[in-house]
Amino acid sequence: MIPRTVLRVLLLPLVLACRPALAASPGTATCRPVDTYAVNLLAYVTEIASGSEYEAGIARRSYGLKSTRPESIALISDEAVCQLGATALRNAMSGNNTGRPIRVYVVRAGNDYVVTDPEHRIGARTARITAQLSN
Repeated sequence: MIPRTVLRVLLLPLVLACRPALAASPGTATCRPVDTYAVNLLAYVTEIASGSEYEAGIARRSYGLKSTRPESIALISDEAVCQLGATALRNAMSGNNTGRPIRVYVVRAGNDYVVTDPEHRIGARTARITAQLSN
């Protein structure tokens, strides 16, 4: 049987070697990681974009979304799409841009994309826009 101190000494380099991979895994340079905020945003966009209730229609119109089937709604983690979304959001923030990097959550609803960065504001609200993103 291997003594615990020897086992700890042998495992320490392995743990330290794995740490950079774990630290680099959440999100990308522009895409925010999949976390509780992302899951809640996806659920909200799905609810308003696919809902048939009167309130869903009002919210859908306020976001500029079309009625969309739930299977056409998805959280996006593609860096190129996130960069397009971050650029569109930065342009929408014009006077409110703090110079901090913009990292976004992007939800695709049909041909439209809801883009948000909870660390930035447009007026008194969290920076969030709906845009059609294309290369």
